[in-house]
Amino acid sequence: MDARDLLDLVWIVPALPALGAAILLLFGRRLGEPKAGWLATGLMALSFGWSVVMLVALRDVEPRTHTVDLFTWFPTGGLQVKMGFLADPLSITFILFVTGVGTLIHVYSLGYMHGDENFGRFFAFMNLFCASMLVLVLGSSFLVTFLGWEGVGLCSYLLVSFWFQRNSAAVAGKKAFVTTRVGDFGFMVAMFLIFSELGSLNYSASFKRRWFRFRRPEYSPYFQDNWKVSKRLTLNLGLRYEMRSPLYDKDGTLLSFDFDKHAL
Repeated sequence: MDARDLLDLVWIVPALPALGAAILLLFGRRLGEPKAGWLATGLMALSFGWSVVMLVALRDVEPRTHTVDLFTWFPTGGLQVKMGFLADPLSITFILFVTGVGTLIHVYSLGYMHGDENFGRFFAFMNLFCASMLVLVLGSSFLVTFLGWEGVGLCSYLLVSFWFQRNSAAVAGKKAFVTTRVGDFGFMVAMFLIFSELGSLNYSASFKRRWFRFRRPEYSPYFQDNWKVSKRLTLNLGLRYEMRSPLYDKDGTLLSFDFDKHAL
């Protein structure tokens, strides 16, 4: 089994805490304390261990990026939405962070939640939260990331209002719910704009696109101080913003820089 075959199994990282959440939601009360907590913590530790394996595997591939399409989520006309994960240096760094810190939080919660009658339910929510966060950082498209974002929002509400019998917890849960709905709106608007521009929601499509382009500076009478840079920044989503100021040498000579030649 080579490195890319191992990276094909990156889905195991979020699957382990998702499995724990499913087991505890169904049998958490029957397992009780401390078995439910140790099950959730053990699965998080295994997820961290597999994340380390993914890090080692990624170091052996060039280029250091690998996309795994698990299945087609839904086909809609020309849009094929695939449920997939993207393994690259950024996503691997984040899964190491989420699983590593998440495991420590689970260990702490074993003592913090000691004696609570809903011990198993709490750890089910914790496992689900971590699984959602892992889907968020591993998603191969904006839509899969949005799916993880929705899971994180749901779990935030469930955990913040866990002791909903208390008025303060219930109010805080409502605030968390409203806040994430505001984020939903911004996220969806961004996806609509990206799809209208690229015709795809996959990260691979956006990586191939030159989003920023610098052009040759033009003289402007503004800001006559020395060492001012003039450039025109064009953003390809129809949002255009211009920043113009001359670039001078110390002796007052107007300099020029070929931004077309040095474009990103």
